[in-house]
Amino acid sequence: MNAVIDPKDNNLGLIKVTSAPSGGPAPLWVRKRWVGCELPCLYYDPCALPKSPGSFLTAFVVLQVHAIAVLAKVAPRAVQYWNSIGYPTSDKGTWLFEPRYVEVLKSPLVKAELFSENN
Repeated sequence: MNAVIDPKDNNLGLIKVTSAPSGGPAPLWVRKRWVGCELPCLYYDPCALPKSPGSFLTAFVVLQVHAIAVLAKVAPRAVQYWNSIGYPTSDKGTWLFEPRYVEVLKSPLVKAELFSENN
């Protein structure tokens, strides 16, 4: 599957996964393989998902195809796992990485900036 956005696009941010993300369908051994991966980031979303009334999960949004391409270089078995359960879902499918699991290497746009009428 080809990404609709070039992962080397200068408009993208860059995050480095510093600890195994929690949640999601992947077992811990797969989630641990993200540690150290530097992922192109589409944007930062301060309201990615509702957690509870008035509270939202904040997240960095990454294309699945970009993330899997990076992961393939260090953990082919983890990529096999993702592929076996249907990921990437499409060339536009995204994953959310919470700020507590990453280091920002290059700040991405905030969702509101990316989708504003002036851009």
